[in-house]
Amino acid sequence: AGDDGLWDKGKSAAEEVAIDGRVYQEAYSGNWVSYALSARKKGVSAYQFRAPAEWYAEAYGFFYMDRLPKSHPLSSHLEQRPSPN
Repeated sequence: AGDDGLWDKGKSAAEEVAIDGRVYQEAYSGNWVSYALSARKKGVSAYQFRAPAEWYAEAYGFFYMDRLPKSHPLSSHLEQRPSPN
């Protein structure tokens, strides 16, 4: 229970297992995903790298807490969306 997965082990663990600049991991039982190792530079949380939906959800949350850097790939997209309030 203490080991949540590769996504939770940080950039250095991802670098150790990357193949040709991509990280392949089992996000959920039987659900394999991959992402570009370079994406870690723009991450806002470790959980963001568990699966594609988590990547979006974490960025979305950080955006509405005014904590998403303007340089994040989703920042300009989220600025164009109506507020959830």
